Amino acid sequence: TSGRAYVVGGWYNGSEAIGDTDIYDGASKSWSKGASLNVPRRLHGVAATEDGTVFVFGGWARGQSNDDGDGGECDSAERYDPNSNTWSMITSLPAPACATACAIGDACYIFAWGSEGQKPTAASSGGFYRYDPHTNAYESLGQLPLERWFGFAVTAHEGVLYVIGGIVNGRWTGRAFAYHVAERAWEEIPSMSYVRRRTAALCIDIPCITSV
Repeated sequence: TSGRAYVVGGWYNGSEAIGDTDIYDGASKSWSKGASLNVPRRLHGVAATEDGTVFVFGGWARGQSNDDGDGGECDSAERYDPNSNTWSMITSLPAPACATACAIGDACYIFAWGSEGQKPTAASSGGFYRYDPHTNAYESLGQLPLERWFGFAVTAHEGVLYVIGGIVNGRWTGRAFAYHVAERAWEEIPSMSYVRRRTAALCIDIPCITSV
């Protein structure tokens, strides 16, 4: 494959949020360094639109108004242009939050994590937004279906966003929801067989095999 994988920011050595961008090239089977984020962060959302542009939303960073020395939830967001290898600031999230994100076509969907209850913020119930790169603006899609929900996995496939697992009000959960983009409607789907947090999810197409 000639695709690229981007690893952006994160929690380094259990002591600091970093702004590094590491890029894996499938054609050369090698890693390279990209430009660093303007705001080093962890627990942020990242998504790539169909034109290959990468976006980062929110997270936990130092220098925030609710910073206790370890950092605080931030509302800043950034755009990476792979052609010029540059990060630039875009319109901030409507409220500071750690987040998960994914993209469908040329739009990004941001799931703001609910607060653990230690430091409630404007997004403590979990905000849900659509970001339009063409207008550099957010549209609020309402709240997440569960309050104080965080640590969940997000993936997208054929116009449906799936949000799975995590913690709700301090308790691990196996509940899962599908958001139908065209209908703008949530649907609760069957729960996983056991509770799970800080997990990851992925959708793939399974070829249809016809027996002869």
